Amino acid sequence: MVVGRADWEGFETGTRALAAGGATVAIDMPLNAHPPTVTGAAFDEKRRCLVLTEDDAEALGTVAKRAPPLRPRDESEALWDALAAGTLPMVASDHSPAPWALKSGDDAFAAWGGISGCQTMLALLLSEGHRARGPELDLIARVTSGYVARRFRLPGKGRIEPGADADVVLVDLATSDELSAGDLHYRHRHSPFLGRTLSGRVARTLMRGRTVFADGRIIGPPAGRLLIPTIETESP
Repeated sequence: MVVGRADWEGFETGTRALAAGGATVAIDMPLNAHPPTVTGAAFDEKRRCLVLTEDDAEALGTVAKRAPPLRPRDESEALWDALAAGTLPMVASDHSPAPWALKSGDDAFAAWGGISGCQTMLALLLSEGHRARGPELDLIARVTSGYVARRFRLPGKGRIEPGADADVVLVDLATSDELSAGDLHYRHRHSPFLGRTLSGRVARTLMRGRTVFADGRIIGPPAGRLLIPTIETESP
């Protein structure tokens, strides 16, 4: 999640969007890839996008431009197959919330290559995954939470048990809504997913046991904290 440019997305709007989307942790990423992508094979490994395809890039225009670019539908379907097979351990969403002035226009080469996605990731996994393709809910929880917490060594996250942080999202699976700009909590309310009907409404998000989002509203002021990965040491 790109949060370093406050005119793109500040802490307040960014955390509001996360809470509304059922997320409680954002991992800050460098603006450019690290390590840098310098070979064709490395570039090919960064091709992956579960939902959007090159057809969406053509239909939607610059709002769907990202880096690396969107790929054919068969590559997206291969990703869903890998998710179902258990060989895709983690699903994440880039959040590159550029001002609309950098995304609009007719010049696809000049438009910023990034999309805003943190608020819609869970809903898309439920809609395009659980409802449309059948991955079980516990699998979605593992690839968006459990494995992520272990991979980035985030203490207290990714599990529900005594001593953990009590980060919980409650979802109404029986509800479907068409996404509109008014639903977004981003500073710049554009998204390639506007107009899509998303299954599963986030009813409540709790962070460390405290409700931060419920019934479509943010509850209380921002109350985040810096998470520092635990350091693994070798035994003597």
